[in-house]
Amino acid sequence: MPGRRDLPDKSAARQARLERRLFREETERIAEEMIGADTDLADYASELMNRSSLVRIGIAGRSFEGQLVHVGEDLVRLVDHAENVIDLALDAVTQMRSMAPREGDLGGPATAAWTFLGRLRELAATGEEIELGGAEFAAVPGRIRVVATDHVRVIVRDGSQCAIRLGAVGYVLRRPRAERR
Repeated sequence: MPGRRDLPDKSAARQARLERRLFREETERIAEEMIGADTDLADYASELMNRSSLVRIGIAGRSFEGQLVHVGEDLVRLVDHAENVIDLALDAVTQMRSMAPREGDLGGPATAAWTFLGRLRELAATGEEIELGGAEFAAVPGRIRVVATDHVRVIVRDGSQCAIRLGAVGYVLRRPRAERR
């Protein structure tokens, strides 16, 4: 018919919009995978901390559950439900799991330490009572006396001293002041 323009088929236009949307969704999914592939455990811990997720961290045959309050270069700090403060070496972490969004602020002191070694040195300087643990030894309660080049010396509660190879230390647990002996 002269003067009549051919109108596009509505189903073809709908199909084209659907294909564009599916293409955008697939592109976004691939981009997220590529970004995720370039992250490390500290990045994941930072993400969980920023989302205020309740986390469970497996290390040395134990698991700790609570709120991440600090992420450093090679350590994370977690405050559990009993308000124990646990510093964990990322190299020793075997599993990190997001449990649920946080319901309340568990608090926890800020730290200047960016590395696990730095945190051990802070605790040696303060003389706080702690518990050191790792996969290769039973947990040792006491106070850090010295952080040497290859070991940590702890004054155990019974007054004895214990030297632990630095690389074997996987976590430091610090209980709330009311529970310390």
